Amino acid sequence: MPEKSLTPDEKLQQEFNRWAAAGEGPKMENHHLDITAKTIRRMNPRPGERVLDLGCGSGWATRLLARLVGEGPDGFGQWLVSTLPTR
Repeated sequence: MPEKSLTPDEKLQQEFNRWAAAGEGPKMENHHLDITAKTIRRMNPRPGERVLDLGCGSGWATRLLARLVGEGPDGFGQWLVSTLPTR
């Protein structure tokens, strides 16, 4: 019986699982640091605001945003990779 074809989402998840297993997280964070900083400045998050970070990877940008909005209403990150560690 032939293997079932993967959906585009399943293919993407497998690729990112391979990326995560190879320990590429820190390299990706460094690569995206400049654009992330610019984006956060433009967002201008304020204490008490709520943040949704879709495609958050390991959550490093979500944690940066959570520090800016402070305690209370929370930040939430959602990622499609099953093997990335949660923090």
